[in-house]
Amino acid sequence: MLTDKAKHKLKVIAFWQKHGLKAALDAFNVKERTLYLWKAQIKKWSGAAEALNEKSKRPKRAREKSPSASGLLPSSICVTEP
Repeated sequence: MLTDKAKHKLKVIAFWQKHGLKAALDAFNVKERTLYLWKAQIKKWSGAAEALNEKSKRPKRAREKSPSASGLLPSSICVTEP
């Protein structure tokens, strides 16, 4: 399934192929490098348009939170008022 952003990217690439680079840059206000990046993504996925869908930006390996960093202290250290 294609997202709206991916459909827009496909539209820009189709316009580029039909009218040329200069016209596509002027009409859609994207950088030349971006067009070549999108084209390379499609080629890498063997022509599948799903290659243009947004990928997750979350790190594959995130640091784990330590208990002291989250504000949790062991119960033996808790301070109570008399």
